[in-house]
Amino acid sequence: MLSWKDTEKLLLEVFDFFKNKTNIELEYVKNPVPERFELDSLKYRLFFFPYQSKHKTSIRIDISLREKPQTKGVSVLIPFDYPIAPYPLVVHLSAKELLSEKIRALFKRNKPRDLFDLWFMLTKKTTIDDEMITLKFKYYPELIYNRSKLIEIVKNYNEKELKNDLNQFLPEQYRNFYKQLKKETLKMLI
Repeated sequence: MLSWKDTEKLLLEVFDFFKNKTNIELEYVKNPVPERFELDSLKYRLFFFPYQSKHKTSIRIDISLREKPQTKGVSVLIPFDYPIAPYPLVVHLSAKELLSEKIRALFKRNKPRDLFDLWFMLTKKTTIDDEMITLKFKYYPELIYNRSKLIEIVKNYNEKELKNDLNQFLPEQYRNFYKQLKKETLKMLI
């Protein structure tokens, strides 16, 4: 496994590669992490103009070396119709583990986008794994998970906050969805 410094060095090499070898105007900024995680976490934000766009966008990259994935999924990335072999493989968290992390985010930071992610994953029939959630809460002893607390968090979301947060991410035709988000999520939780 790569050390924290090696991971950061590799990440910066990738950023520099894209900055120097492509026509993409790319900037990156290192963001601070909480003091208790500064020796095993990295946060960067990439700023760029997507292809044929006049608006700059960003991608946030968070790397944690303190938590090891419990599961993994492997997906084949097929970037276009023309057959090329071998297709790149993407190794990622399993849907169940990702859902567990989203539930932890609801308990920890409670942002409307976390509720949206929970709803989205539940619509994909991802099952809630209480054992996996308990593992994900291990680094936050102040948090205690149970299903009724999760339901309470969903019920207590402020509709105005949902609208303000989600409308900056959702396409225009979906901007009224915030009105149904709590109800639709609760249907799948209860």
